[in-house]
Amino acid sequence: MNTIQTLSAGLAFMHAAAAAAAKAPTDRERVRAMKDAMQVAIRNCFEFHLTDGAALLSLALETRWGDFRPLEYYREGCLAGGSYPAMWEAHHQMRPWVAHKAVVAKEMLPCYDILEDRRVAVGMAVLMPESFDSPDEATLPIQDMQVWWVNAMTDELIRVCRYRLHPEELAQRTFGSPLIHHSRSPFRVRTLMREEWEEVNPAPAEQKAA
Repeated sequence: MNTIQTLSAGLAFMHAAAAAAAKAPTDRERVRAMKDAMQVAIRNCFEFHLTDGAALLSLALETRWGDFRPLEYYREGCLAGGSYPAMWEAHHQMRPWVAHKAVVAKEMLPCYDILEDRRVAVGMAVLMPESFDSPDEATLPIQDMQVWWVNAMTDELIRVCRYRLHPEELAQRTFGSPLIHHSRSPFRVRTLMREEWEEVNPAPAEQKAA
């Protein structure tokens, strides 16, 4: 159990945010303030202890105007880095899934970043080698690798999906076209156990040597 003397920076920040948000004029504003604070903590990689999960849950809000669930930011934590994902994993007793190449799509522009050896969460795209699945003319590669999307995960397995582009999307392709997948069904779904995942997502050499 954390004490006042040993609070992590992230948990201390969220406690301060909760105290300030309690004075908000409406539940709507209170929930919004807590969501904003959580995003600030994660984006800026504030430190969280592995044991902070239960304490964060005590700050959850459920109102008729919206909810704040502090342990529903795993994807954001994986994108940002920092210690929030490890805290989340400890609370849920789950080991991380690390992709050799994860893809982060930009919301406003048709471009993306590629993150190497990064934790992945549901809703994130990963790059797989060409040998992972048969070639398909209705898909576009990134760095000569196939684009797959994480659809589900447990401690034992991970499910990834592949999506086809429409003919007009292929004809009018842009830099971000390989990542188009919303509002459509996957044409290929694969479920991998950890051993299978690690074969196509090998750990960095320094990690293997550790």
